[in-house]
Amino acid sequence: YTHSIDLYLPVINENMNRARSSFGIELEGYIAFRREGHIIPNPYPYPWSSDTAAPLTVDARISEPNMGFRVHRELERRIQAFVAEDARPRDVVIPPEFTEADLQGDDRAHISDYRNWTIKAEDLDLEALPEEVLDVMVPPHCGWIPFELCSPALWATETSFNEVRRVIEFIANTFWVMTPMNCGLHVHFGNGFDWIPLDHLRRMAVRTAPSPTPHG
Repeated sequence: YTHSIDLYLPVINENMNRARSSFGIELEGYIAFRREGHIIPNPYPYPWSSDTAAPLTVDARISEPNMGFRVHRELERRIQAFVAEDARPRDVVIPPEFTEADLQGDDRAHISDYRNWTIKAEDLDLEALPEEVLDVMVPPHCGWIPFELCSPALWATETSFNEVRRVIEFIANTFWVMTPMNCGLHVHFGNGFDWIPLDHLRRMAVRTAPSPTPHG
């Protein structure tokens, strides 16, 4: 994912820097969880990004039908705490001091849901994961939950690009996460609170359109 981000983000600046541009990302993946007190076999036969990575631990009393929701909320809480504790500057579109009332109206409501890092449910097939990870993480005491990581609306600056990298690295180094081939990366372009001017959309279309390929 970090490699893909490095490929996409320069295009944002090149195409839209004539007016201050914004962007957001959505990353799909799977995260392992375990109920508190449940022991995962060790050593685990899979190479994770970090020796300190581990399944996300959740309350042992959570019912199985609610597990996906609770895993998403706990992962979201951990990410938001990581960002809040980071002393480095941020370049978010929605200022932290804005209230819900500040985000009302046709000119701002469309961006009101994108002020924080969030986790959403994602309908991904567990069969896309390697058999060895499914065999070890067997519900209900542990398992895998699909998720989608959504960034806040960010201004297209190096500060924001670095925040995206740090959050992805935090997740990869802290938890057991997997992103097999069925997982996607989406980059959304924007113009802050404003709509993208038509001439900018034309330039983006020209810049990102695939080149014709001659047929032999």
